[in-house]
Amino acid sequence: GMMLHSVVMAFGAGTPVVSVAYDVRNKGFMEYIGQEEFLILPEDISSELLFGKLKTLLDDNDNYRTKSAIKSEEIKRETNNYLQSILADINSKTQ
Repeated sequence: GMMLHSVVMAFGAGTPVVSVAYDVRNKGFMEYIGQEEFLILPEDISSELLFGKLKTLLDDNDNYRTKSAIKSEEIKRETNNYLQSILADINSKTQ
């Protein structure tokens, strides 16, 4: 995907994704989820590179999905912990 939202949604759904990093946010997200090997810089894009990365994902689909599910759960835990700390801080200030 080129648009960040399509990459985020695909990751959230456990769908293999190759990202074209037209923006620093795409690069940052792929690094955050530990999938930077599936990132293509616009100046490097070619059909061979794109199809090669897609083939790698499809050939190792189960491993990719497992790694993605583990990272997705880690992100959910981190987000939940962060939100809980905000709520605790708010509650301590309103009492």
